[in-house]
Amino acid sequence: MSARAARITASNFHEIKTKSENIISRLIGQGKPLENNAVHWVIKQEPIAKKRYKAYMKLKKKQNVNVEDMGLVLCAQCSYIGASPDGLVKSDTNRYLLEV
Repeated sequence: MSARAARITASNFHEIKTKSENIISRLIGQGKPLENNAVHWVIKQEPIAKKRYKAYMKLKKKQNVNVEDMGLVLCAQCSYIGASPDGLVKSDTNRYLLEV
């Protein structure tokens, strides 16, 4: 969580745009982290979704892919902007980000 402190991320961008007074406290580490039923559901379901994605790619697309977990990725030009993709997909021919 400390890597996200004082950074605009994909997770908080909507809140920054619409409710800036609440997000400022979170950005400087004084607010509560984003936590609700939806967040807990995503945390629980994400590993299942990744496995299903790999199975889909193998069965339907005839591609063996590997999905690597990712942490916070910072913008090269603006290090205060970041995102945490759900995975990095690697195949024999491609590399791309996965968001489930």
